[in-house]
Amino acid sequence: MASSAQCACSFPRPFSSEDVVGTIRRVLRTEFLNVEDGTTYSRKHVCGSNPNQWRQVGEALRPFTPPPDKLLWVVRQHQQGKGPHWSLFAAFDDNSDAPKGRVWQVTGDPDVGMRYTHRGPEKALPIFLTRSFADKFLVCDNLSEQWEAKVDEIANIVKPPGPPQEGNADQPRKIDFRRGTCKTWLWEVLDQLVKEGIVSSEAAENARKLPDLNPQ
Repeated sequence: MASSAQCACSFPRPFSSEDVVGTIRRVLRTEFLNVEDGTTYSRKHVCGSNPNQWRQVGEALRPFTPPPDKLLWVVRQHQQGKGPHWSLFAAFDDNSDAPKGRVWQVTGDPDVGMRYTHRGPEKALPIFLTRSFADKFLVCDNLSEQWEAKVDEIANIVKPPGPPQEGNADQPRKIDFRRGTCKTWLWEVLDQLVKEGIVSSEAAENARKLPDLNPQ
């Protein structure tokens, strides 16, 4: 067999097989096969009959298409000296440990008045990577755009917990022994999502049964 220095192979030259048509060119000791669809393959050059296998070069990057539906979790985060903070979190399953998503929640002091502190898609965050993250519980694995809009609507209708009802000069102050929190607000939102068919009653009940977390 002749050496590469003495190679008399002619390049470029046409190439065809049962499913590939293209042109072979040589650069130093490498052959490149350019296929009509734009794909390029390479192999080490051997003069004469080349037994080396073709390998694709620079495989074209395909644009990432997110899945059509999102996942919806109940998320709990540690709070110093308190029980956990509860919220709802929706994100695409991007095969990572920390997908970025939107949050529905209420925060503040129930005795003064809690408020909505939702985070929309424009302020998406990887909540599972936050230092306060405690645990999560999946309540819906097929949250469509329409359902997500409904979640947002309900999360802005269920009122944040407020202070106990104030009395007047003639009546004593009424104490609310069912003092609301971020947890009770979230449970009320879940109840509405069950009615809408977005969350199953079983998933909502299991979320309520999550084991207690010790205050940090």
